Amino acid sequence: MSIEASSFNHAQNNVAGVRNLEFSQIMTGTPSFLDRADRPDVKQNSSDLLDFSVKLLFPGPETKDEKPKEAEDKPKDPNVEKLEKAGYKAYLSGDFKEAEKQYKALLELTEKTPGKESKEAASINEILGSTCEKDKRYADAKAYYKQSAEVTAKLSGKDHYDTGLQLNNVARMDHQLKNWKEAAAGYKSAVAILAAEKNGPSSENGRMTDATTALKNYAEVLKELGEKDEAAKQLKRAAEIEKNYLDGPKGNVIYY
Repeated sequence: MSIEASSFNHAQNNVAGVRNLEFSQIMTGTPSFLDRADRPDVKQNSSDLLDFSVKLLFPGPETKDEKPKEAEDKPKDPNVEKLEKAGYKAYLSGDFKEAEKQYKALLELTEKTPGKESKEAASINEILGSTCEKDKRYADAKAYYKQSAEVTAKLSGKDHYDTGLQLNNVARMDHQLKNWKEAAAGYKSAVAILAAEKNGPSSENGRMTDATTALKNYAEVLKELGEKDEAAKQLKRAAEIEKNYLDGPKGNVIYY
């Protein structure tokens, strides 16, 4: 069984804050908040890789009420920075259990300040999900992704694109666990957002990939459930989005 990883792979992987190609190639299979890579506006070298923060590495879902800039400029808790770097280093080295340990400690601090329903907490839950996924502990990954999805929906809205990405993460874990009915329901909710016309899946490279891979995964699950006609419909939707993107106006690629 081959499960396409949606936006996880479209830039191998896109990294917010740490955006160089060398790093993105290392991070195959990283979560969607790391999946915004290779943007030309920031250049970094290998010495910069450990110089990051929760705000950059874990930008989290968009919120309606952003904090004022002066609040963002407050000095960072040194314990937070220590845990960020330790978790990040362990993740890169493939020591996923150690990475989970560090990120869980980071999550505990984050849930105290700024809180359990903050964008930082949502993002750390997502990387914890990715960490467990890389370690093939799909049930644990699902729990983290589900928490991230719930917080993201509260912060950004149930129909927001970031919510769709998190729902897709949960569905992929059910897919890996062969929870076919749960996976089908999850993908149905995810593609309703990711493949929606308002989200521009046919005009932006990253979003096109998110939508089509989710649709293809959904089709695979439907086949497992014996729903071949419905699976064919989802594959047709994916093909139409790809065709519209390829046939659409050409210009600079827009990464969301």
